[in-house]
Amino acid sequence: MVLWAIIGLAVFVLVAFLIAFVLGAFRGAPPAVTPTASASATPTQSATPTPTPTPTPTPTVAALPPTAAQVQHFAAAISSGNTAALEGDMALKVEVIQGATECCGVLGPVAAVKALGAIEDDLSTTWDFAPTPETLATYRAGDYAGFFPVNAVVGTAANGYLVSFTLDTHGKVTAIFLSKFTVNEFG
Repeated sequence: MVLWAIIGLAVFVLVAFLIAFVLGAFRGAPPAVTPTASASATPTQSATPTPTPTPTPTPTVAALPPTAAQVQHFAAAISSGNTAALEGDMALKVEVIQGATECCGVLGPVAAVKALGAIEDDLSTTWDFAPTPETLATYRAGDYAGFFPVNAVVGTAANGYLVSFTLDTHGKVTAIFLSKFTVNEFG
């Protein structure tokens, strides 16, 4: 009984395939190439060419400055030393750079958060996540300018530490810049 059911199913699939093949052959077949009687032996197509579709451009979304809530969220996590709270804010791949070192490269979310341990040496320090336009201009003119775009959350500490989180258009961190240099030595 089971064998007949399998055979019946196989016949049904085969018939369905043949019907689909025959219908497809008559509907979407490419035009036949017909040779012409001319001086050259090059065949020509009898059908008119179809126009090539023009790709629709993908709209670009301009980078926006972080919202006050985003800045407050990052400031609270860094100031409290609870950097684990930032794991959900990380993109799947985060470029992490510690200034003047060879660390760290592209990391996953957990490793990127662990890299923030480099600035957690002194949790008693005071952090400022509202740098002046002059301070940002100095950073943007320095060797690590790419880590201080308009869509970055930037914090400086009283002990000279510096952190910058670059956010994508979805608010996810795509890059982190860390520095143990004093703010005056950076640039």
